[in-house]
Amino acid sequence: MPERLSQHLRPGIRQTQRLITGLLLLCLTWLSCGSDKGGGTTGPVDEAEPVRVGLLVPISGPWVKGLVWRQAAQRAIDEINAQGGVLDRSFELLVAETETVPSIAVEGARALVEDGVVAVIGAGASSSSIMAAEQVLIPAGVLLISPSSTSPAIAYPELSSDQIDAFDYSGVVERAFGEQPDLIYLITYDQDGAKITVAATNHVTDDYIPTFLGCDGNASQAFLDNSAPGITEGMVGTVPIAPEDHVDYLAFVARVARYGIEPETFSESTYDAVYLLALATLHAQSVEPTRIAASMQTVSVGGTPVTAAQFSLARNLLRTGEDIDYTGAAGSLDFDDVGDILSGTYRIWRVEGGSFSVIQTTAFP
Repeated sequence: MPERLSQHLRPGIRQTQRLITGLLLLCLTWLSCGSDKGGGTTGPVDEAEPVRVGLLVPISGPWVKGLVWRQAAQRAIDEINAQGGVLDRSFELLVAETETVPSIAVEGARALVEDGVVAVIGAGASSSSIMAAEQVLIPAGVLLISPSSTSPAIAYPELSSDQIDAFDYSGVVERAFGEQPDLIYLITYDQDGAKITVAATNHVTDDYIPTFLGCDGNASQAFLDNSAPGITEGMVGTVPIAPEDHVDYLAFVARVARYGIEPETFSESTYDAVYLLALATLHAQSVEPTRIAASMQTVSVGGTPVTAAQFSLARNLLRTGEDIDYTGAAGSLDFDDVGDILSGTYRIWRVEGGSFSVIQTTAFP
């Protein structure tokens, strides 16, 4: 590839997207879990009071995934409670909306902390997760677990659906095309991505046609239906997927199907996040967020293998001082020292004839 740098294109955002998923637990609060400010759960708690878990998800807006994630989280909580809960207490799910807007995610995180959650699962979009962590959760000493955020650093907030509709992308596109890069990395959702492709038609000629690379946020038919076909035809991209042949994922699908839940991307990771929280709480013998955070890696790396269906066994093993290794619906969930998952499965797609086709599925490690 020539020396010209590829452009990362997203309205108001420059992002380096790290391809780590499956269950990517972006435990941003892990980095400051020694905070002495504490959350709303650091004091004595009535034993009859449930352990509250927050879910911060996009239920509306340009990336509506939260409803299925909520179903998956609630299913995990119901299963855990049916097996005796945690520390003789039940789990309770509290849900806050993000609309895929970081400022709204911040308000949702603040409401969850005020309601006394021990941890927050979410927030979906990386920018929402990071802003909620930096402005609310880290100062409160509350653990954040993201089943879907993949970017380690994002500089500017995203636009709401209405703002995207009104936004003129011609200036953004002109800057991206200024040096005629060979690769355009389109890190968008379907609505903004489609508008960008339309604006890009003014910069593509017979002599200059850059390669477009997409991501999971624009791997949808709605994106193709509203985009410029001359731009998107031949476009390639990646989308994280569940390990569809993995025995524990198939067991997860069978369990939630009995309740009319059809899994979507990251629903299995949301389900696993609840189980990991429960197991880490059992290992820590505490509902104090910093102690739960310190136990997350312990219950997911090494030790006796356990699955969601073996929660009671896992509880007994932990009670006797045994180490456990939770393998979830998303597959292996081994953390590194900063809270990232070391495995994942990706589907590589290409746009052909106005539709998506799968050209390869790859997994790591």
